[in-house]
Amino acid sequence: MSNIQGDIGQVKILSEMASQVVVRRIEAVAVYMHSIIHVILKILFASIAEDFKCAKSDILSKINQTKEHVKTQEKIIADLQNKIVNSRWKVFLGFQM
Repeated sequence: MSNIQGDIGQVKILSEMASQVVVRRIEAVAVYMHSIIHVILKILFASIAEDFKCAKSDILSKINQTKEHVKTQEKIIADLQNKIVNSRWKVFLGFQM
């Protein structure tokens, strides 16, 4: 039998055994990992929904609204920065404001 010890993603095979035992152990680890991931996602979505003060089903639309708001604010900031630079040049060159 070939040596198949090594890492496969999040599951590490420590030694070879009868194939049915290995399959059962891999399945048990996969089910356990799925359960942990499920709990983590529930906590994460609950936290995000709380931060956005919305239902879990509205998280994606809130994220998109926030992205649009950030884009708008970035444009306003860029415009203000340009106005500041332009006004400094006018003062530097002696133009009246």
